[in-house]
Amino acid sequence: MIQNYLTSTVERYASKWLVLGIDIAIVVISFVLSYFIRFNLTFDFDVDKLFVQLPWVSLIALFSFLIVGSYKGVVRHTGVRDVYNIFNAICLASILSIFLILANGKFRLMDDFTIPISIIIYNSLLSFIALVTSRYVFKSLFHNYLNEKRFNSSKNVLIYGAGESGILTYGAITNHSKSNVKVIGYIDRDKKKIGKLINGVSVYAPEVLTEAFIRKKGIAEIIFCIQNIDHKKLKSLVEGLVDFPVLVKIVPPVEDWINGELKASQIKKVQIEDLLNRAPIDIANSKIREEVKDKVIFVTGGAGSIGSEIVRLM
Repeated sequence: MIQNYLTSTVERYASKWLVLGIDIAIVVISFVLSYFIRFNLTFDFDVDKLFVQLPWVSLIALFSFLIVGSYKGVVRHTGVRDVYNIFNAICLASILSIFLILANGKFRLMDDFTIPISIIIYNSLLSFIALVTSRYVFKSLFHNYLNEKRFNSSKNVLIYGAGESGILTYGAITNHSKSNVKVIGYIDRDKKKIGKLINGVSVYAPEVLTEAFIRKKGIAEIIFCIQNIDHKKLKSLVEGLVDFPVLVKIVPPVEDWINGELKASQIKKVQIEDLLNRAPIDIANSKIREEVKDKVIFVTGGAGSIGSEIVRLM
């Protein structure tokens, strides 16, 4: 409950205006640090002029951020585009600062607004680095918080297949904000991959997939991510897991992905049609139910996929 309250509070109050305020504060701090760097970390400069210059630096930064809109990006989803916007905003602020300094030098509007060009350059570099770093630090902290939250109430999952589809599946379920899944490992037959790490997760050989291994690792689900797998092969693999305390799921074919991208919601429990190379036959009709009503029925192969489906329908 406390975690949910904190999350909702952050989402409510950490608006774009707060981000804008923090960005301006970073620029101001960077401007002060620029003077210290320019004068070898000493106070050998006119501090009184600094207090006159800071309001103008803040206004220029505010104007630049508003024009570019760099503060509008969702910080926890910071990407290359956000870095590009920050770069543009800093460049605009630098150009405006230099223009005002030159104009002031020519028309003598304010005696205390004489800023060395080197200070503008230092400030631009420091501001850019600090703004980008602050966003990625917040992004990292936010994702660590989510991962900790997921870990505390997560279910362990094995991904069967360490190919491209398996890696995309890992990304789909771990990047899903509402997912409480923790990927324990991959299962793959490729000897070149076995024993190595993919996304920090171990790759195991199919031989380790025993009941003892599943119980030891606390595996709750096994997701099959092998594209174009033969139906007989899939049926054999799934039936080999029937006696294990796991839920078996499957990733749909690539052509069924939404806009070429796999969504976590598309990963479904294995159905009978996934195991057959044909459309499923509907045997749930009133005549059959009437014939077997109040009778003891023996189904051979009842533990298999087809037999278990017949038992379920009866």
